[in-house]
Amino acid sequence: MRGSVLMATAAFALLAACAPPAQETAQSPESAAQEVAEASARLETGLWRTTITMTEMNIPGAPADMMQAMMAEPMTVEECRTSDDPAAATEAWAQADGTCQPGRFEVTGNSFEGERTCTEEGMTMTVRFSGTIAATRMEGETELQAQSPMGPMTQRATIVSERIGACPS
Repeated sequence: MRGSVLMATAAFALLAACAPPAQETAQSPESAAQEVAEASARLETGLWRTTITMTEMNIPGAPADMMQAMMAEPMTVEECRTSDDPAAATEAWAQADGTCQPGRFEVTGNSFEGERTCTEEGMTMTVRFSGTIAATRMEGETELQAQSPMGPMTQRATIVSERIGACPS
């Protein structure tokens, strides 16, 4: 899964209804990566199912029926989570790859929130996410805001990931 349960929240960036409040002080990339590792380490190994439900889409120039169709069916992915995933999630989060820069990620108790900004193909996208995390379940909301050549774009989603059993042999 290589941290994709956690990275799913950022990658919807997967996207939804409640943006976290702005952070008052800057967080170092190293601190954010450490928080990602600690959050990822809380999740049990095994088979996980992640369901992403789009709750809002505003894409300039996209046909309304296409956006409605995308929102009508949740996307579901099943992946095997291994003991290597916390390190992989940390590495993926910490890397500045030319399109995305390390972002903010904080965990307080069983709640998390974060933000990441990426620039690709003439668009700057900011993904904000928040939710709760436990050993066998993670749920949250994400919101993507982008400035595209065609105008502002917003996507929101809810995300639920839960352990559903052992990985297949």
